[in-house]
Amino acid sequence: MKILLTGGSGYIGSQLVDSWLEDERVEKIIIVDLEDPKFLFDKNHPKIHFIKANLADLDLEKALEAFTPLDAVIHAAYLIRTPYFSRAVQFQKRSNFVGAQNAFKYAFRENLPKLIHFSSVA
Repeated sequence: MKILLTGGSGYIGSQLVDSWLEDERVEKIIIVDLEDPKFLFDKNHPKIHFIKANLADLDLEKALEAFTPLDAVIHAAYLIRTPYFSRAVQFQKRSNFVGAQNAFKYAFRENLPKLIHFSSVA
């Protein structure tokens, strides 16, 4: 199975990656995040392809063409609001809305069997 995970450097994303690294059914984990991993996994692990980018600015078809077909998109990339991030940073980076829109459009265009969406409760 090949999985696209957005927001893989965050807490929830890191937990998912850690469990998938142990799962023999998972062949490749493509992670898109603004930041390097802070938690559990090594971004240089052979099962991981790490793309450090703003999902709102990324051409997913081009970035992922070497990994298609994918089996799932797990969207967990969000800048959480103040006090963690300023409102200005959220608007400037457009990550939350445009990033989600890009992930969803990619999943629908590619007719992927699984799209899972996490949302920040913050």
